[in-house]
Amino acid sequence: LKQDDPIAEAEAGDDEDEPELVLGLSAGLFKEEDWYRETLGDDATDPKPLQYEFEAVRDPEGNVIPFVVFENDANLPIWDSRDADTNSIELDPGEYKHYNWVFFPGAGQSRTYVLEVHMKGHVRTEPEAGITPDGWQPLTWPQGTPYDPANVIEMERIARTVTSELVKQQYTIHVGPLHLNEQPQFGMYGVAYEGAAPGTEVGSHISLYGVDRDGLAYTLEGDGNEHFRAAGQAFGSWTSVKIVVAEGAKLRYRERPYYDLLLTVSDGHDHEDGVDTAIDDTIPVRIQVLPHGSPYVYLQFPNQYPRIGESMEINASSNGAPSGAAVTGYTLRERTVTLQDDGTPVENWETVSHVATSGLSPRFHFTREEPGTRSYEVVMTYQPSVGDPGTVKSALYPITWRR
Repeated sequence: LKQDDPIAEAEAGDDEDEPELVLGLSAGLFKEEDWYRETLGDDATDPKPLQYEFEAVRDPEGNVIPFVVFENDANLPIWDSRDADTNSIELDPGEYKHYNWVFFPGAGQSRTYVLEVHMKGHVRTEPEAGITPDGWQPLTWPQGTPYDPANVIEMERIARTVTSELVKQQYTIHVGPLHLNEQPQFGMYGVAYEGAAPGTEVGSHISLYGVDRDGLAYTLEGDGNEHFRAAGQAFGSWTSVKIVVAEGAKLRYRERPYYDLLLTVSDGHDHEDGVDTAIDDTIPVRIQVLPHGSPYVYLQFPNQYPRIGESMEINASSNGAPSGAAVTGYTLRERTVTLQDDGTPVENWETVSHVATSGLSPRFHFTREEPGTRSYEVVMTYQPSVGDPGTVKSALYPITWRR
């Protein structure tokens, strides 16, 4: 996690939130029927919530380094590392929420935070209505009560592997200037057009290996994930997953030219066949949004976070000029935003490079010597057979230069 970016803050202006860290918590792999409900009986509809408990590990001197968690736009934190009495967040089974995390490393400093997370819940080991669980401890099967042995064994696995006090996940979060080498990784790329119908496939199918049970759980995580969904398919012994446009998706190239998401999969069990909510595998997914039926230009680049002084390559792609016109060239432009004394944001545009070509895939190479986030667009110029020259602009793509 990097320090606050003053250029990005200036670009946000007065009407938008400043950049902040958003981390998600999910109970999506927990099934409602495995947990006690608020009202027991045939009309029960609300499951008992699951509870994430947090504990900040102290530094070598015994101090707790402060950081807090907010829900949406709440003014008061729902969790504070310095407050031992406020240490939990509740989610319903199947629920997924984003929370805003705020860290205080100090200006220009780096800090490493260690966080222990424990999932607790009312495990449903008793199918009979009218029995209320006591606290957060899982119940055992009452002696003399009829039961299904397969069911109680499964529920006891949940109790042992999820809600046991001994089972805690530890996470290390480093906040500060990024000096580490960014490791390359594989990913999937797909294209979605504006106005695409729900269910339209995006990109190629992704194969899964080592699948030995049904009921795989897929999630797409990241900002804008509600516009897409993951769907699994089985073909005999071969299993794959595809990404499709979701119901109610609003894809707008000018507003959001691409989405960076993370596709995850879990079979809900560990190597010993016990219940396990951990994600088994992930793959990054980039989905490019394009306008449908009109000239467009879109950009691709290998690294959104280059180092200052490093050569950056941007590849532009176009589907050509309007009918009866010829492409004459492409111009790469950079946008920065500064604030006047009264706080009014002012846009500043600079021409970075120009390529005179009639081709459809120009490349640009350039670098920057100052850190910060800047936005880039490529303008394609064309000459119709009759009349004045015209232009087609790409959407704005942010790139963050780091030390």
